Amino acid sequence: MKNKLFFLSAIAATFVFQSCSSTADKIQGNWWYAVEDKGDVIIQFTEGGKIKSINDKEELEYKIEDETITIQVRDSEKERAELQKIIIEKSQDTLNTQPPTEPQKYYKEEKWTVTKVSDDELVIQNGNETRTFRPAKNEDFLIGSWDNKIGDEEFKYKFNKKNEMRIRKRFSITSDEMNFTLSDGKVSFNNETFDISLSEDKNTITLKGPKEITLTRDPS
Repeated sequence: MKNKLFFLSAIAATFVFQSCSSTADKIQGNWWYAVEDKGDVIIQFTEGGKIKSINDKEELEYKIEDETITIQVRDSEKERAELQKIIIEKSQDTLNTQPPTEPQKYYKEEKWTVTKVSDDELVIQNGNETRTFRPAKNEDFLIGSWDNKIGDEEFKYKFNKKNEMRIRKRFSITSDEMNFTLSDGKVSFNNETFDISLSEDKNTITLKGPKEITLTRDPS
């Protein structure tokens, strides 16, 4: 009887491990593009338990257990309260010439359930909130902020998910704003169409068309 119970327990443990491994295997390593039409979220779940955002320098942690992903996120509510406290203290201490204290970063955990994961879609849910991702295409990586230099002049490019873009010369308070379109590895704006050439690390894009534009990613 003991042998039978041990055998059944081993099968159950193997099933749980395979379920966990299967979910992890399906989501890890891919770059996932958040389908919402705002923000610039393109993330990767690494095998080392990190969440890398292509447009954010900071890497956060995650872990998978069965179909649950526990994600470390910034606690914006606590950070706002800390910043407000620093502002008040600074305003009350007018004789203090020390530079202001940097606000502390706070984190919290969120638990999300993987409701669907396939080759072409990842859906996770936390209560009434649902987030949907699809595998990122090369042209998706254009979304975000970029630096460009022509001779001695430096420019900032910004592309968002609403197909709006902004080009601003460094130190200028004004910018050129226009729409762009993405299709089949090409981007079109200002009545010009460019082929998109993406570096292996996703951080350099070369736009080849009537002229050549090289952009270097500027994550926040």
